[in-house]
Amino acid sequence: MANYQRQVTGHFQEIAANVYERYTKRLAENSALDFDDILIFALEILKVPENLAFYQNRYQYLMVDEYQDTNQPQYQIIKLLASKYQNLAVVGDDWQCLLPQTQVRTETGTLPIENIQV
Repeated sequence: MANYQRQVTGHFQEIAANVYERYTKRLAENSALDFDDILIFALEILKVPENLAFYQNRYQYLMVDEYQDTNQPQYQIIKLLASKYQNLAVVGDDWQCLLPQTQVRTETGTLPIENIQV
């Protein structure tokens, strides 16, 4: 939070920083987690080999719906869980995917989606 406070450059960012500070304080006071916290904690739990082995053995087959909406922590959780048996099925919504020739801004400039490499 302090790092963000140092980067504030405008009135809106200052308000957002203050709201976020109050929000995180309330979460802590109530021993609560938001969705992002739950994902990060789940990922940390799965990085412990004994925990990962337990869940890999318990869930040998995985199916992920709305895969196109998967964020980085979710992807890492899926990758860890599926790494032992590699029994993974994903379902995505082609209506929510980017069409060919869609321009995507990258670090090296704007490129058509089909030219982007992992």
